[in-house]
Amino acid sequence: MSTSISSIKSVAFWAKASTTASIAQGLVNLTGTTVYISTSASKVLSATGFTSPVYYIDGAASTTPGLYDAEWHHVVVTGTAAITGSAVELGRANSVYFGGRMDDVRFYSATLSASDAARLYGLGGTTYVNKNVDTTATGVAPGSGLVGWWTFNGPDLLTNVTDKSGSGNAGSLSGFAATTTVIGKLGQALDFDGSDDYVTIAHSTSLNHGNASDTFSVSAWVKTTAGGQIISKGRPTSLTHIAYRLHVSSGNLTFARWHQTPDTADSFAGDVAIDDGVWHHVAFVNTSASSHSLYVDGALDVTDTTTWSQDDLNTEEVNIGRYKNHTFSTTFFTGSIDDVRIYNRALSAAEVLRLYQLGN
Repeated sequence: MSTSISSIKSVAFWAKASTTASIAQGLVNLTGTTVYISTSASKVLSATGFTSPVYYIDGAASTTPGLYDAEWHHVVVTGTAAITGSAVELGRANSVYFGGRMDDVRFYSATLSASDAARLYGLGGTTYVNKNVDTTATGVAPGSGLVGWWTFNGPDLLTNVTDKSGSGNAGSLSGFAATTTVIGKLGQALDFDGSDDYVTIAHSTSLNHGNASDTFSVSAWVKTTAGGQIISKGRPTSLTHIAYRLHVSSGNLTFARWHQTPDTADSFAGDVAIDDGVWHHVAFVNTSASSHSLYVDGALDVTDTTTWSQDDLNTEEVNIGRYKNHTFSTTFFTGSIDDVRIYNRALSAAEVLRLYQLGN
């Protein structure tokens, strides 16, 4: 790199060696042959030229740091004295090259702490792939019928809230500060303050599951001690309907819908408390007009067999972290939400379990 980078005290990156052979490898070069990060032939990591270097591998401090296998590892190296990177090179150090892959290289002007290293590792510490799984092997296909998928990972928040399902249902952030992403269950998550933070996704027919007999599913990861609105399609006017509303009420997962004239409310709640401040996977599945289920952490919580008699389609936006009931009330979510998905079909119990397992 031609640009000089000053005041470097910490370097962080992901690395995956392509071989376990006994060869030395260069990773990050800062100042030619005097300051650099490399591994020896025995795979031991060293930070030449750093003052009092401290090493963190996969979020934990290490006195024997190294890249001992051909798997992805997160590396943080810190020092106490500032370094000017006058000859920065990635994938080469002290004229020795690195055979493998590197990702998300960062330079910091501060000496990162143990909690900083753990946080950086947590931001990318979960690897998952969304795809149709061979049903003969597993009986699940969590990618089939996906019409909305919002990961809240950093790259998916650059210009809008990207819809990874391919259905074009991108969203936008409202009320959030610049530092709203936190360590999630699958990469990064959004942290909602309970007062004005929410995500808006414009109305589309692919998200308008308001008919009583519509088969559809909604899932997400949530972490809260207070509860609130997870995802909803509220009503735009006082004379329209509430298509769906998945939220945490009195500590339990709850689903509700509303039909205007004749006034008809359909709602039911689960039995498992999820307001304990730890991550929980939640899902709602509508199999038919008379079969509606809630799942928590991959297991069935409750099935409601009340027959829904009214269709509740509307043209309101979809909100994550907020429920808007026209001008009557607006409520929000307090806590973190990650990996929100909407399917245009009823997921099976095995498929819900698969979604839960993606985060475990």
